[in-house]
Amino acid sequence: MSHDRLGIMLIMAGMSLFSIQDLMIKLLAEQGSLLQIFVLRSLFGGLVILAYLYLSGRSVKISTAYPLLTVIRSTFFFIGFMSFYISLALMPIAEATAIFFISPLFITLLSWFFLKYQVGLYRVVAIIVGFVGTALIVKPSTANFDWAYLLPIITALTYAISMIIAKHTRDKDTVFQQTIHMYLASIFYGVLILCVVNGFGLSFDGIKGLEYVFRSWSFTDAKVLLAVMTVSVVGTIGML
Repeated sequence: MSHDRLGIMLIMAGMSLFSIQDLMIKLLAEQGSLLQIFVLRSLFGGLVILAYLYLSGRSVKISTAYPLLTVIRSTFFFIGFMSFYISLALMPIAEATAIFFISPLFITLLSWFFLKYQVGLYRVVAIIVGFVGTALIVKPSTANFDWAYLLPIITALTYAISMIIAKHTRDKDTVFQQTIHMYLASIFYGVLILCVVNGFGLSFDGIKGLEYVFRSWSFTDAKVLLAVMTVSVVGTIGML
């Protein structure tokens, strides 16, 4: 099997797993806390990677050869996917996912600008078609424009930036290191935001989308915890 065909198959498998993860996170929108899901997903996912590395006899490395780029990439990852999961509470999952798939367009443009990759005629046409398709979904209009549709676009852009940085840092940082870095950043930002919200006594009850983010954490609901653990395993495998 050629490397290109294997790569395509792995991408399809990863997207399928991400679809399962996204669906489960949307189902938790009415009873879970997005911050809690994000933190526990990162914690469980990190443990899954460490367990795999240990059982397979591979060395466990958490350090990075690119500290600044790692912080930037991890921060964009957190912002992007928080935006996407908030959008799932505000719109149908099919629309959010369709808009997110503008990310290859951003990746192509950023690769041309930063990595100096050549962009041929077919890719230019694909970018135009993809942009038109996204515009048809978003339907930009001053009369009935819904700002929630910008959230998956933010996710697509931050994801593209993360992928470009990962392309640059992969010569010294393995995919396992890069994934662990993103998980550690998600735990840090999630706990930090929780402390700020609780410390200032902020309340977002009744605000659709934000209520899902800042809802009180629960460790007694077995169904929620089981769902979060499943999301963690599925999401981690898909990311790898």
